Amino acid sequence: MKACDGGTDVWNLAYLATGKTPAVKIQPGAGGFGGSANAPSATISISPTPDCCAATDVAIHELTNLSNATVFAKIHADAIAGNLSRTDYIKANEKVEYEGVQNALKAFAACKGSWGCPAGAVSPLSGFQSAKDFDDYYNHYLAANHKEYYGKFWDANFKAAYNKKHPS
Repeated sequence: MKACDGGTDVWNLAYLATGKTPAVKIQPGAGGFGGSANAPSATISISPTPDCCAATDVAIHELTNLSNATVFAKIHADAIAGNLSRTDYIKANEKVEYEGVQNALKAFAACKGSWGCPAGAVSPLSGFQSAKDFDDYYNHYLAANHKEYYGKFWDANFKAAYNKKHPS
């Protein structure tokens, strides 16, 4: 990634957002996904894979998530205050995730050769490349289980605050 990150500067941006040098752990991502980011510890997790090319692509995505630590924190604070419905909470988080998808696709296109990817390699996120914008991505490409990951978190942590602030 030092040799090529597609101009995303995600390592530096993640450091600036968290105030810590990012750490990388090879372990399953939260929610059973290919990777995850933990802003308080400035750690990204990348699921074990024999493919360094795909792992680097996932790292770009998760470092983008770390670089957006303050955005995620604001979403969290708004949810604690009861200001976000379940759908609004999911969409707000997924919009930030979409930036990571875009960065990963950009970096993969620019860097796959310097990452040592074999000829014909495709990004693990290539299925999202046809999305025209966030709304198209959210409505037609994003897996329901990814949305539901955030939805279940909202149910467990923010539903009561939202219902208190917005009684039926």
